[in-house]
Amino acid sequence: MKLLRIDSLAELRQNAERWDELWRRSDVTLPTARAEMVAQWVEHFAPKRRFVALAVEKAGELLAAIPLVDGPNRTGRFMAQLPRNCWTDAGDILVEPSDSGIKAVGLLATALGQLPWSMICVDGAPAESPRWQTLLKTLHDRQCRFVIRPKFHVGVIDIRGHWDLYEASLSTNHRHALRKTLRKLRAEPAGNIVALNNPSAEDVPALLQRVCAIEDKSWKGTSGSSIMQTPGMFEFFLRQAIQLAKWGQVEFTFLRQDDQDLAAEYAYVAKGVLHSHKIAYDPQHRELGPFRLLRYLQLQEIFEHESYEAVDTLGIMSEANARWSTRSYIANRIVCSTGGLLGNFLVDKYERVWPKLKSRLGRSVETPAAEKLGASRYLNTVADLANDGNQREIDATHSFQQASPC
Repeated sequence: MKLLRIDSLAELRQNAERWDELWRRSDVTLPTARAEMVAQWVEHFAPKRRFVALAVEKAGELLAAIPLVDGPNRTGRFMAQLPRNCWTDAGDILVEPSDSGIKAVGLLATALGQLPWSMICVDGAPAESPRWQTLLKTLHDRQCRFVIRPKFHVGVIDIRGHWDLYEASLSTNHRHALRKTLRKLRAEPAGNIVALNNPSAEDVPALLQRVCAIEDKSWKGTSGSSIMQTPGMFEFFLRQAIQLAKWGQVEFTFLRQDDQDLAAEYAYVAKGVLHSHKIAYDPQHRELGPFRLLRYLQLQEIFEHESYEAVDTLGIMSEANARWSTRSYIANRIVCSTGGLLGNFLVDKYERVWPKLKSRLGRSVETPAAEKLGASRYLNTVADLANDGNQREIDATHSFQQASPC
C-alpha cells in the first residue's frame, strides 16, 4: 500500500476515475462525493482556502480517501473540514469495504498527523456508518481524541415493495389528510406528477429554474435565503445538476395542475437511493397540500416501478418528512485530533468549553428529539411477511421430504 497526497484540484481531477471507482465500491450513496463534485464545491465555496486530499492506493486502485480544506475564517490555521456546508454535502471519507480497506484507513489516519492541521471538524457525519466507525476506531487506537455531538435526525423511507402495506402503515391522521387532499385535487382541474429521472444536460437549466422559481415564492424567497436570492448559488447548482445529468444521477419531480407547477423536487440519485436535496411548493396553493401530494404520488410510482430501494430526505427531519419515514439516522458533528499533544488539547477544550458557550448563547446543548416516525410499522410488517413466507417454504420442503419414497 502507498499513500497518495493530492494538493490541488487539478490533481484530484487527474485521479477522478480511480476516486469515483472507490466511491462506487464504498458505502457512500451520495454522488456529490465524487471527485468532480468535490472540486466544484471547493471552487465555489473555498477558492482561496488550502485543499489537500489523502488517498491510499494498491495495485493502481484506491482503497481509502478523504478530501479536506481549511476551516472557515481564522480556524484554517489549525483546523480542517470536509468540503460540505448547509447548501450541499460534497466530501466524505471513502473506504473500500474489505480488510484491505480497513488497513488503508490506518495508513490514512497516520498520514493525517503529517498535515498542517491539528484537528478536523465534520458536520453532518453519519457516525454509525461503517466508514466512520472504521475511522473512529483507528483514531481511538492511535490515541487521537475525538468528540461526537449528535446534531439532528434524518428521515429515510425504505422501499421494500407492497405499496398497500406501506400506505396502511401511515398514521390514521396522515391517511385521513391524504384522502382529503386527494379529493380536493380530483374536484379541481386534473393534477399529475411528472418525474424526470434521466434529463439531458440541455434540459437541466430550464428544469432547475422551475424548481428555484417555486422555492423563491416561499418564505425562503421573502427572507432572502432562497437559491435565487443568494448571489452565485443558482450558477453553482446549475453546474452541479448539469454534471449529475451527464452521469444520469439527477431527478426532477413536479406536481402540476392546469399547466402550473404546484410543487417540485431536485434530487440526487445513485446506488438505488433517491436523495431529496431540494423540495418546495407554491404557498398560493397551500390549502391543497402540494408537498403532501407530491410525496404521496411520487412514492406510489416508486413502489409500483421499484425505482429505488430508499428515499433519503436529507437535512433536519421535519414533522412533514417524519410522517413518511420508516426509520432515521443521526447526523453528527465529529471533531477529531489529527494526532499529537496540540490536537488532543484542542479537542479536549472543545469538548469542555463549547457546551458552556452554547448554553450562554441560549442554544440547546441537547440532541434534538426525533420526530415520531409515521411509517415505522412498515418494516416490521414486511419482515413478518418475509418470515411467514420462509416458514411456509420450509414447511413445504419438510412435507415433501417426508412424502418422498427415498
